[in-house]
Amino acid sequence: MIMKLVPPTPSLPLILILVIPLLQPLPVPAALFHVGGPMGWTVPPTPDFYQTWASARNYTIGDVLEFSYTGPSSLLNVRKYEYHRCNSSHPIYNFSGGMTRFVLLYSGNCYFISSDFHACKKGQRLAVRVLPRHRRSPPPSSSHRGA
Repeated sequence: MIMKLVPPTPSLPLILILVIPLLQPLPVPAALFHVGGPMGWTVPPTPDFYQTWASARNYTIGDVLEFSYTGPSSLLNVRKYEYHRCNSSHPIYNFSGGMTRFVLLYSGNCYFISSDFHACKKGQRLAVRVLPRHRRSPPPSSSHRGA
């Protein structure tokens, strides 16, 4: 009887362990956003200041919102209902201390208000739309053809 030697075939779990990491998107560094820019988190000069500030940026999962604030009021992460009514009675999270870094962990809308009802009504509130994280395309080539 002639025996034919056949090289062993890798098992499916081993192949998956080796291949699945190659299929994952490349990690994208998170962005840090200083809410309100140099002004920080305070009663804004106009009621739409923070929404105008937010609309000029794109937010993705993993990005960080940095709130810098002073005074007795605190920063609240709230639901849409509380956001529109400046209702501070049922926050998801309540932050104080003058500096808060909030990591955006989920896609969808995320809402923040001041715990001071009057400050919130004057525009100290922020709504951001968080997008799923995607692989970013490589930067364009520095060489130019046919210039």
